[in-house]
Amino acid sequence: MFALEQRLKRLSTKGSGLAETPTLSSTEIELDAETRDDILADVDVASDATVADDPTEGYVKQAKQIVTGDQFSQVSLEYLIVALRSACDTTPTSSPKIGPRDILRIERVRDALRHAKDDRPA
Repeated sequence: MFALEQRLKRLSTKGSGLAETPTLSSTEIELDAETRDDILADVDVASDATVADDPTEGYVKQAKQIVTGDQFSQVSLEYLIVALRSACDTTPTSSPKIGPRDILRIERVRDALRHAKDDRPA
């Protein structure tokens, strides 16, 4: 989720021409410094890359597969972030409406994450 949030932030900053303001999201705070730096390095490379060689494109495809059941679905990055935040019981930063089919998948992911956290088989 962190890589997707950073990609969205970079795309938003790039499109607006504004300087990036360093703020920490809840996801960013949960990551250790080394993991955060590795992901940020991938996102920095992605900001200058085409979609074909974008290292974060794999994360986007995985998120699409988890949320919509189709890695080639045409949903926005913001939609994916909100859906994954919902699955992780994290407060969404914006409010795109999640489709009914996707809500079912998100609920299953949320249940699996809860079982994993409680160290119980699903």
